[in-house]
Amino acid sequence: MAGKYAHIKLPKFEGTDPSYQGKVQEEKDLLRQEIYEKEEETSLSGSLLARWVVQQRIQVEEKKKALSAAALRLEALEQMLINRYEEEDVSSIKVTGAAVRVQTEPYAVVKDKEVFRLWCIANGLEKSLSLMWQSTNSITKDRLLAGQPEPDGVEAFTKGKVVVTRDK
Repeated sequence: MAGKYAHIKLPKFEGTDPSYQGKVQEEKDLLRQEIYEKEEETSLSGSLLARWVVQQRIQVEEKKKALSAAALRLEALEQMLINRYEEEDVSSIKVTGAAVRVQTEPYAVVKDKEVFRLWCIANGLEKSLSLMWQSTNSITKDRLLAGQPEPDGVEAFTKGKVVVTRDK
C-alpha cells in the first residue's frame, strides 16, 4: 500500500477488542451476501468495494449532519425550557409518559491548562493525565517519519486506512 508511511516497517495492527472484531466479521458476512444479491456479482473486486465504501461514507455523513441538527434543536429546546421554568418558577412538569425536571449543577471549564495540570499533580492525579489518542497518534507519526522511535510506553502498528477524495 502507498502512503507517506509505507517505508516504515511496523507489525500489522490486529485490533484489541475481539468482541468488536466479531461484530465486524458478522457485518462483513452480511455485506458479502447483500453485495452479491444487489450487484449480481460472484466476486468482490476492488472497484466494486470502493463504490460501496463511497456510498456508505455518504450515508454516514448525511446521518452525522442529521444528528448534529437534531442535537442543536434539542439544545435550543432545552435552553428555552430552562428559561420558561425560571419564568414560571417551576422545576418539574408531568407530561404524557414522562416527568421533565430542570435542576442546576456545577459545570467546569478549564481556564488555565497548565495551572490545572499542576493542581492535578499536586493532588495525586498525575496517573489520570493523558493525551487524547489523536495527539498521541500524531506525535508518534511525526517521530516515526523523523526516524525516531515511538514515545516510551507507546507501540506503533501499521493499519490500512481508506482515503476517499471526491470529484469536484
